[in-house]
Amino acid sequence: MLPDSLPEVQHRARNIMFSDKTLHNVKMSKAITYYLQLINDLYKMVEDHFDSNEKEDKEKFEKIGARYKKVSEEHGGRNKGCILYYQKRTIPISL
Repeated sequence: MLPDSLPEVQHRARNIMFSDKTLHNVKMSKAITYYLQLINDLYKMVEDHFDSNEKEDKEKFEKIGARYKKVSEEHGGRNKGCILYYQKRTIPISL
């Protein structure tokens, strides 16, 4: 329902400004987890077929693996679920 009075408008504006970002955070967490897994799968595939004997190539490849490991440890994580609790409030509005 649309607000009928100025206090209701102010309350709605506060709700929008301070709205719960949990669902967005969950979606982003799932996307990051998906991308990290995709990168890991690609890295393993390349690792299985990596056949360069050049020292420089091996060092670059190892650095990429180390960077991936660092990112996945610092920013990775699986979101196995989320429970949201909302407080029911009655907003007093003086007329």
